[in-house]
Amino acid sequence: MITALKLTFILNLALLGASLSACAKPSTDYTAQRHTVHEKSYELQELDLSKVGPAKQIALDDMGWLMLINDKGELWQIPHSDKPTKLATSVSSSVTPVASFGKVAFADKDGYFTLIQHGQVYRSAIRPSPHSAMLMLPFATIVVQTNDDGSSSLVRLEVLDGGVKAVARFDSILPDARPIQVDFSGDDNGHIAVLSHPDNTTYQHGVLGDDMEASQVQFLERHSLKPLAKPLSIEGLVFEANTLEVLPHDKGNHLVTTMSGRGHGASTIIIDNIDDELKIIAQSTPLPNNRWQSPFVFENKLYAIQMPHLVGRLVEYIQAGNKLHEKVLAESHSNHAIGSFDTNLVAGRHGFATIPNKNHRQVSVLTTESEITPLPNKLPAPIIKALSNGKKIHLLLSNGMIWTLGHQHDL
Repeated sequence: MITALKLTFILNLALLGASLSACAKPSTDYTAQRHTVHEKSYELQELDLSKVGPAKQIALDDMGWLMLINDKGELWQIPHSDKPTKLATSVSSSVTPVASFGKVAFADKDGYFTLIQHGQVYRSAIRPSPHSAMLMLPFATIVVQTNDDGSSSLVRLEVLDGGVKAVARFDSILPDARPIQVDFSGDDNGHIAVLSHPDNTTYQHGVLGDDMEASQVQFLERHSLKPLAKPLSIEGLVFEANTLEVLPHDKGNHLVTTMSGRGHGASTIIIDNIDDELKIIAQSTPLPNNRWQSPFVFENKLYAIQMPHLVGRLVEYIQAGNKLHEKVLAESHSNHAIGSFDTNLVAGRHGFATIPNKNHRQVSVLTTESEITPLPNKLPAPIIKALSNGKKIHLLLSNGMIWTLGHQHDL
């Protein structure tokens, strides 16, 4: 069920570079913006959380169903807003839960890894690092573990002999790292890419939640967590991020992240695995010192928001050899708030993506033709997280509300 508070609007996106003309229409159902070419309809709605309460954290399972941790520490699965299912209590919202392959993993209120598998609850003495992300595999969970000495390790956890055990480990991981799977040469799920070897001296900027940046990019075998390639590491430079983006191409995938240092701010880089060595194959012009950018991939195209805390310049990157040339699309957009560990508030679905404006209370729609259109409606609170299940986009607000955006016929 969707609450009565409902905003519907028609956006008419003009192809061929035609501009949008907006007019206010005093209708109880929608505000229309019309143009003569290529009409598309979007609907922004508040999700009814009356049965579960305000949300502190959200995730999507492999069915695309929403999961949330509420302000009481309860973990809910919401296939439909009028039929939520409570999965667990006493859950921490500092680590995003993950659900796939019939399993659910989360950190309990004391910070310990917990797994629900085949109806059985498994608790452990392993502590996922706050603000990190877990990665679910068919027979294991990849977790960034906080060690007793304050360092962090990447561990592969499996259920063995009636309990959860670490069967593989890679040390010196960025504490808030968010590992991903990538296949450089095909479309398989692939192995693990992760940022490692924390560094708080080479480049002191500290806008991403803490003063730690990664000095290496690793590509690890998903079973043994042993390196499959020589890591990417360049003296005097750090990777100013906590995760990586996957950029598909005709023969496989590349990795994307940002690199800073040597008197320069962040540049966006594309990484490939060449002869079992991670190498930079293309790079954008660096921003000035202590200026950051957040790249993202939408519909196999590479974009970034440069200086999201200041100018908020949205650019599309076009590769030409080893250079990334930028095409400026708009300004006053932001996919990150200073101090937040969520470094990309852009969410894309089939046909469009949403990008917050600088106040994080409005969004713009980015189309597959790289056209950007602001939506007129102002949300009740700033966006702090954005996710897409391919059908609609979920926006978590700082006040615990969740709003969804999709094509009108999908909702």
